[in-house]
Amino acid sequence: MFKRKKENGQKKEKRDKEFVQVDFPQENELISHPDYSVRIKAGKASFVEVSIDGGEWLPCYNAAGYWWHDWYGYTTGEHSLAACIKDENGCIISSSNTRKCVCKF
Repeated sequence: MFKRKKENGQKKEKRDKEFVQVDFPQENELISHPDYSVRIKAGKASFVEVSIDGGEWLPCYNAAGYWWHDWYGYTTGEHSLAACIKDENGCIISSSNTRKCVCKF
């Protein structure tokens, strides 16, 4: 999708950039409960997924203006999370930086 933007009287086309980021857990957050809801902020997206510790991409659901993944069954120690937006064919459109957290319970 393109938006037209006027700059100095000229029309300029600008592509809406899809973005995605892991909102929670925050960087180096200490998680002290065996269940956690990962919160992801994403621009215009139909499919958002999360990867934990470099594993397979797992589906997220959309609610209250964010994307969520209910994370459970994880082990004590350091973990890394990343999120991505995929198109209807399963191709990654955009991906986030990796976010690290520590689980201790």
